[in-house]
Amino acid sequence: MTKILEAPVCSLLEFAGILFDQGKSVRLTVTGSSMQPFLRPHIDSVELVQLDLSTVKTGDIALFRRGNGEFVLHRIYSIQENHYFFTGDAQTFIEGPIEANQIIARVTTIWRGQKNISASNTALRVAAKTWSYTIFPRKVINYLRRKLSAAQTN
Repeated sequence: MTKILEAPVCSLLEFAGILFDQGKSVRLTVTGSSMQPFLRPHIDSVELVQLDLSTVKTGDIALFRRGNGEFVLHRIYSIQENHYFFTGDAQTFIEGPIEANQIIARVTTIWRGQKNISASNTALRVAAKTWSYTIFPRKVINYLRRKLSAAQTN
């Protein structure tokens, strides 16, 4: 039986390192909005496994720790000479370089309720790659999406 733990993300992620060392995966609920539209906050969850740098590629969603200690789950935008550049799917900027030792885990599965979607699903990867090409006009897209959402609630 799967055990469900609820605790602050920082505490869970410290504990996750122990589970990763044992070859186990960790499932966390998405809480931020930076990965919309692909990951929905408080609705979707992700399954993480210990990172193997030899298998990581652009388009993967990975968990890393910023220099200030904050944990972030974003998509790898590019890899240049062992430096990693990330962006959230809802963001309009690229963050990096992130060093390899800052990257903790990689998403293998996205959960929407009881339905799971493999992070290596071809349709999902094509959609994410296509979406990544919109990084600069994304600001306009997100602005219009917020306006439409606000109009629908009024």
